[in-house]
Amino acid sequence: MEEYLNGYPGTLLVVSHDRYFLDATVDRILELTPDGLVSYMGNYTDYRERKERDERLERRKQAASQTSQKSHSSDISAAAGQTKPLDRFARARLRQRIQELENEIASLEEAETQIVASLGSPEVYSGDGSADLLKELNARLGAIQARLPEAYREWEEAGRQLEHHSS
Repeated sequence: MEEYLNGYPGTLLVVSHDRYFLDATVDRILELTPDGLVSYMGNYTDYRERKERDERLERRKQAASQTSQKSHSSDISAAAGQTKPLDRFARARLRQRIQELENEIASLEEAETQIVASLGSPEVYSGDGSADLLKELNARLGAIQARLPEAYREWEEAGRQLEHHSS
């Protein structure tokens, strides 16, 4: 059945609990959430990886927020006046940098998802130039996977700075 569905030229809506079947047949996952449908490019494995990244990002946001709140309140009680608040222009630049990093992270994650999906496609491995294409895709994937942790770190640091110096 998987072979037949993979050869079908049209669009199919598949509902299944069989992860292996979904990995072998789908190239897009639709998740029904309380806010509506969320689309994820790729198979079930790609979807789970993206969800795990999103969950890690959310945990990092919460941890950074909690750490910042704890350090901020202890800084105030231990040494009132030692931390100088940032002026409004510095806060605006920091907020802009945070937004730029969030956009970059989202873009990198989407590119990573697309490359992983491409690497899972049989077409990438056949035909003239497939070796060059694979090399290019793997190089891009490596660059993305090297940059993502740096972008997360920069984003967390900028968030801490903004919360720490915004009193």
